[in-house]
Amino acid sequence: MPLKQRRARAFTLIELLVVIAIIAILAGMLLPALAQAKGKANAIKCVNNQKQITLALKLYSTENDDRITTAWHFAVAGRPNKTWGTIVQPYLASRTIMWCPSGLERPGGNRDWDASGSFMNIGLNWEISHDNFNGLIANYGTQPNSYREQDIVKPAGTVYTCDLGNVAIPGVNPKASVQTPYGSAPVSSKASAWLLIYPTETAPTHPYSQLVLSAGDADYAGPIYRHNKRVNVGFVDGHVETMGETWYYDGSPWLNALVGGP
Repeated sequence: MPLKQRRARAFTLIELLVVIAIIAILAGMLLPALAQAKGKANAIKCVNNQKQITLALKLYSTENDDRITTAWHFAVAGRPNKTWGTIVQPYLASRTIMWCPSGLERPGGNRDWDASGSFMNIGLNWEISHDNFNGLIANYGTQPNSYREQDIVKPAGTVYTCDLGNVAIPGVNPKASVQTPYGSAPVSSKASAWLLIYPTETAPTHPYSQLVLSAGDADYAGPIYRHNKRVNVGFVDGHVETMGETWYYDGSPWLNALVGGP
C-alpha cells in the first residue's frame, strides 16, 4: 500500500482528542449509575443480613425463656465477657453478617470487646436488652433485666437492630439527632459501634446515654443513614424495614418496649 494512502487513513490529533473526550463523557455518565447500582446492592444485602440477625435474636430468646439477649454480658462465674453479637453468633452463618457492606472499612484500632472478632456496625436496641451490670461494677447501680419478647407491647413498632455509627445530637428534632454526611452541619461518625441508645441521658430508662456523644467511643451510637439517606431497621416481630429520618430522637417511642412506634 502506498505511503500516501496509509497516511490518509491515520487519525489526526484533533480526531484522537475528540474520541478521548467522548469516552470521558460516556464514562462520566456511566460511573454514577454503576455506583448507584452498587449502593442498591449493598442496601439489599444489608436488609438480608439484618433479617438473619433478627432471626438469630429471636431463636436465642426462644431457647432462653423468651428473654432478649443482654447487649453486654460481663464475665461472671468463670464465663468470659461477651457482646450481644458473640452471644447470638451460634445462630448465624458467619461474623461478617454483623457488618453492613456500605459501612466504612474497619480500621485496626476499632475495639473488639471480647477478642472474638465481634466488630459490628449494626447495633442492638439498649432499651430492650440492657446488660448484667448488677453488682459487678462499682457505681453502675442496678440495671433492669432484658425484656421478654412477649412483654414488648408493639413488636412491629419496636426496634431490635439498625445500621449504626452516627454520633447522635441531643434533642427532640429527629433530623437534627440523626445528622449524617447528608446534613449541613459538621458530622462525627464512627467506623463501628454495636449498641443503639437515645442521644442523651434524658431518655426514659438509660442513665448512661450521654456516652453516645463521645466521638471516640466505639460502643454507643445512633442510627446512620448509609442507604440513600435511609437506614435499615430490624423489628422485634422479625420484619426489616428501610426507615427515614423521623423515628430517632430523645424519648422516641420506637425504642421503648412499653410504647412502640406508630
